Amino acid sequence: MISVVFSLLLSICLCIGFCAGYVVGGTKLEELKELQRSVLHPHRYIKKKMKEKREEKMIAEKIEYFNDVLFNIENYDGSGLGQRYVKRGDGN
Repeated sequence: MISVVFSLLLSICLCIGFCAGYVVGGTKLEELKELQRSVLHPHRYIKKKMKEKREEKMIAEKIEYFNDVLFNIENYDGSGLGQRYVKRGDGN
């Protein structure tokens, strides 16, 4: 009787520990599926990462452009002194 109780208690504790570890780890099912896809189809994963990197670079360039424009607006005194060179004029 006691061995049955201990085996049930052990199973319950194991399940609770697994669930708690899963929640604490923060690993979501979507992340696991993406990892599986990256292992099975590395070319798709690499293309996706390259696209994300390209988009991040474009966003960083836009932010830099607008920061330069705002700096020039704030420091405008009627002449070209103290102005930064704006790399491109379209803002896109």
